[in-house]
Amino acid sequence: MAAVLQPHPSVTNPLWRVSGEVQCQGREVDWRMRVEGPGPHVNPAFGADPRKNWQLWEWDVVEAFLQMRRHPDDMTAPYLEVQLSPRNQGLVLVILEPRRRYYTPLHFQWHTEVELGEGVWSARARFRLPDDFPEGELWGGLFACLGTAPRGFYALAPNPGEFPDFHRPQHFVRF
Repeated sequence: MAAVLQPHPSVTNPLWRVSGEVQCQGREVDWRMRVEGPGPHVNPAFGADPRKNWQLWEWDVVEAFLQMRRHPDDMTAPYLEVQLSPRNQGLVLVILEPRRRYYTPLHFQWHTEVELGEGVWSARARFRLPDDFPEGELWGGLFACLGTAPRGFYALAPNPGEFPDFHRPQHFVRF
């Protein structure tokens, strides 16, 4: 599934065009994102280990939240959160309960690529969903956090309300 992400309602002056896609064969995922616009806003202090880049989302990142659901109303299944920056820095978490319970998968392996050009950057990651996720259909969301003050927040299906909140499985879409 390929799509153009929409700015969150809090974004009054959208400066970026963000697109993304997810392809899935069984548990094998191929995720791609493209960002066009100013930037990038990065922090070189983050490293290559995706288990150690806490708060990477405070800088320019693209994100995918991926959840295997047994049925369309299964909002309680865990989901994988993957993030990539324009410097190919990553963060990977398994979310069991949004903002309450999560962990960093110790043996997560992925292959990532980032291309950075004038006014554009793209990211790609290929990985396997955790084996302990239930069998089912793939649901999720694609997101981007971009720029400085004011930040630009983009989503495949933006949540309503004053503030962006990507951790709402009820707004995930079926891939």
